[in-house]
Amino acid sequence: MGVKGKLIVSLEVKCEGHSVHDIFHTNTHLLPNISPSRVKHFEIHEGEKGKIGSVASWKYYEDGKEMFVKTVIEAIDPQTNSITWNGIEGNLLDLYNSFRVITSSEHQWITYALVYEKKTEDIPEPLALLDYCIGVIKDIEDGKEMFAQTVIEAIDPQKKSITWKVIDENLLEFYNSFTIITSCEHWTTITL
Repeated sequence: MGVKGKLIVSLEVKCEGHSVHDIFHTNTHLLPNISPSRVKHFEIHEGEKGKIGSVASWKYYEDGKEMFVKTVIEAIDPQTNSITWNGIEGNLLDLYNSFRVITSSEHQWITYALVYEKKTEDIPEPLALLDYCIGVIKDIEDGKEMFAQTVIEAIDPQKKSITWKVIDENLLEFYNSFTIITSCEHWTTITL
């Protein structure tokens, strides 16, 4: 049996804690855009995002190295705005027999708990991962608003759609190109 450990950090955030919880619960797929220097990729493999039992993989940067972990959502508690992810595959399990990450939020506070069992006593505490978690929270908190300058590329009266192409502003920091297509059932004409 390995050595069990638990690291906990609580951070006061300027934004409401529930908005950070919302990113972890239902908008996790946005983390590579919100924190690109830390989260390279997020993908759901089984189940639905934000649901117990869903399986997802993460590629992330820890101490400048690309890491991989596959997780399953083990628990969600709406009372404490908490989510428990259990590591089931990846780099973490090279060093640890088990690894769980629990996030929770209360008012202006976000708490991370890393609960783990080291394979041997000489395995270091996961302080680099804790630092990574703190960095992700700061990136979420410092998240900037997205702006886009667009040009209309096409108008299709039969499909009642307009195609907009983003040509400038910070949205293109995250994407090589971005096109928005809007359509509606009822066409409204506005004359200025």
